Amino acid sequence: MVLTAAVSAGKGTIDPAYNIPEMSKSLDLINVMAYDMHGAWDDYTHHQSGLYAHPLDEGDNLYFNVILDREGSSPRPDRPGHPALRSMLDPRQPAGHRLLRSCAPAGRRWGLDQEPWHAWLHEICYMQTTQDWTVVNDPAMNEPYTYYFPMNNIWCSYDHEASVITKAKYAKDMGLAGTMVWSVETDDFHGLCHSRTYNLIKTMVEAFGGGTITEPPTLPPPSTTTRDPSLPTLPPSTTTTYKPPPPGEHCSQPGLNPDPLDCTHYYLCSVGINGGYDETEDHCPEGTLFNPQSFVCDWADSVCHLEGVCLNDC
Repeated sequence: MVLTAAVSAGKGTIDPAYNIPEMSKSLDLINVMAYDMHGAWDDYTHHQSGLYAHPLDEGDNLYFNVILDREGSSPRPDRPGHPALRSMLDPRQPAGHRLLRSCAPAGRRWGLDQEPWHAWLHEICYMQTTQDWTVVNDPAMNEPYTYYFPMNNIWCSYDHEASVITKAKYAKDMGLAGTMVWSVETDDFHGLCHSRTYNLIKTMVEAFGGGTITEPPTLPPPSTTTRDPSLPTLPPSTTTTYKPPPPGEHCSQPGLNPDPLDCTHYYLCSVGINGGYDETEDHCPEGTLFNPQSFVCDWADSVCHLEGVCLNDC
């Protein structure tokens, strides 16, 4: 089993909420959600997943990029703090298209999920193939932005092949464990805008690990076979209904079973080969009790607030 965590990328959250050295002792991978650095909640345009700070950034904005986020959040270079591929839509009315320009609040609902503050990558790239969108590669940043003012003054920051290659190479050069994305289904999964499906995710994998992902061959359509009518008729299929074993001393059903007289432990029950239950006793950690309603070890205070349960332990 691999234990992972997706953690905030905001310094204002990291400093008071995370004990990074202690978390690193217990977690195999720490995925830093280095996206949503900026968005429709801002009153100015900026990139939502910048690798480096913009030269005009100041104050808190100096921390809203992958480089300073990593340095501020984890002293261990083997942890995978890295950007994701979420593409944000900023459907506002910017005074000019460049970064760090003031703009009006988001208002128009957009995209498949009808949120007023983002569009997914496959939506952005498809619109670029059907409309005359302008793509800008700002010389101060590694990531592009795009806009199409005839369509409700839409301005959008996102990632493309060149920017994900730069980020993947940065993760590799820093000795990180890999990269993560948010999210798989928002890449160009139909290959409408590229020569292959999931192009950005595959590009990131190739840049980090080297080599080229080989596309699987196209499978032929399934064939249809007609049964020979001269063959004998097959007997009708039968359906067998499963019946659990009768209740035992501690087990009334497969899975976790509470002890109504002692909530400090519980029983894991499975159907045995002899037709009854095989049971394994396990104890809840100190300060917790087995919750007979949710079937988990829960905080004792929470369990004791339930009516009519664990009366011997509360």
